[in-house]
Amino acid sequence: MKAPTPITALFDGLKASGLPAVSKGATLLELLVTLSIAAILMSVAVPSFQWMLRTNRIATVTNEMVRALNLARSEAVSRGVSVSICKSPDPGATVAVCDENASWHDGWLIFVDPNRDAQLADQADIIRVGQLSINDTNLSITSNNYARYVIYSPTGVPKGQGNLSNTSIWICIPPEQRNIIVNRVGRIRTTKSSC
Repeated sequence: MKAPTPITALFDGLKASGLPAVSKGATLLELLVTLSIAAILMSVAVPSFQWMLRTNRIATVTNEMVRALNLARSEAVSRGVSVSICKSPDPGATVAVCDENASWHDGWLIFVDPNRDAQLADQADIIRVGQLSINDTNLSITSNNYARYVIYSPTGVPKGQGNLSNTSIWICIPPEQRNIIVNRVGRIRTTKSSC
């Protein structure tokens, strides 16, 4: 029989004492199992997180547009004069202008509009400027009647470029869509759909 080496004697002594042997790290199998579990958990969590981000973005944009429309309507009623909201390419500019070729993404102006022509005549007539807080390349904001502007009469009744008072504004970040529906008397409601 061969004499035990000092290392073998040490491990034999640990086994006899009931103490666990000292581990210097994880085995390759343990690492692979851990990585597999982490990958499975991530594959479940990431799509849910992306859905949550998209839902929050579209809700934020919808709320900002609804807030702007409600402000324009309430200002028209409280001031007893027509108030318009129009698209503006740079609402923060020193001289802000309405531009029908701009996008609602760029921003908007809410202003007193006694001529009811959706054209800003005087910078002093501006009530508020607005701009989306979210910049998403997949975002689209469309409408048929309110594609360029909305004019609220002193009674709060809206009118778009087609002289129609009721219409919808569609906000889409695929595949989700929010619909801002403005009825004939100017009241707003929102619904969900897909785009």
